[in-house]
Amino acid sequence: MLLHTWPTRFHSGSRDMWIPRHARIPLGLTRGSKLWATYRQRDIGYDQIMLSPYDPATWADLWRLEIQLDDRVGQLEEIVQALDSCRIRVLHLVSRNAFFANYHFKYLMLDCRDYVSDSDGSHETRTDPSSSLFGLRTLLFLKFAKTIRISSDGEPRIRVDRNLVHWSMRKAVDEGRMNSDEIHRPVEIEMKGNSIPLSLLPAMAQRPFDKSEPYATLSTNTKSHVIYAKIMNVDPSRVAHLVIHFDGGAAVLAQILAVIKGLALNIKRTQLKQGLVQQRALPDGTLAHPDYVDGWLHPYTLNIMVEAKDIFASAGIVDVVKKRMSAAFDGNQSHPLVYVRVRSPELPPKDDTA
Repeated sequence: MLLHTWPTRFHSGSRDMWIPRHARIPLGLTRGSKLWATYRQRDIGYDQIMLSPYDPATWADLWRLEIQLDDRVGQLEEIVQALDSCRIRVLHLVSRNAFFANYHFKYLMLDCRDYVSDSDGSHETRTDPSSSLFGLRTLLFLKFAKTIRISSDGEPRIRVDRNLVHWSMRKAVDEGRMNSDEIHRPVEIEMKGNSIPLSLLPAMAQRPFDKSEPYATLSTNTKSHVIYAKIMNVDPSRVAHLVIHFDGGAAVLAQILAVIKGLALNIKRTQLKQGLVQQRALPDGTLAHPDYVDGWLHPYTLNIMVEAKDIFASAGIVDVVKKRMSAAFDGNQSHPLVYVRVRSPELPPKDDTA
């Protein structure tokens, strides 16, 4: 699952990149946590940084275990003991009960560098991205055969998958390049409050922040346990963050996206959510447009970040989108309400407790 943040500006003269709570909690990050930052130099208008909570030495043999078992006391301890007997370290663990059912989900991130078996080989031989840990999967299945959940097709609900994101980045770092982009070696960084001091990255320390208005957007991959950060410059002549509120289903959404496409606006990021509007209040807590009526229920909110090929002010983007929306929906008998506004990159909050 990907968790996105919307554009956030840097404080004046600061090189500290704020990580919102919802983006860091799935990775277990809090004040003082250590991260390893890998900088990727690109020539397409932004800098890219990958943040990992795991030591780069583990990236080449990092695996994710998912298992579903009947809910029984002591099973988590038994899983950890079984892994420890195989010389496998548990780096991250999350478990929860299933809703309205008597079984348990368990998700573990494993460091398998010291794991050796006849069927799965060793760290030195597990160099191919398609390598599997079938032997470990079989061992765990046999140990928990009485309590493991079985799917409708007869397969046991247990998976052991390589963390390919980390494996690919380890390979790219070792080779020095990826897709013709230069990859810098990981740098260990400690979280400063709820921010990352980018000044510790040599490439970012030289970035001319004082001559531009940079902002960051983050995407947290909860399955691979990485945070992708893009550092860009605010260019109001090309980039706009639109917030479009509308009433209707997929057909209306398709028309809205057709308008965006017709204006040759490149979609950089998008999020659709459904909320409840009463007394002219929008889902994000701001006041609604006067066209809204009290008690209007279940509108949709489309957050969309677009980049224009042609140069015109972001306010101009909004005006053009509004006109095209009106033209697109005037012939519609249901005439769904569509309201467009612009959202500028904001500064991080002063107090963002972990």
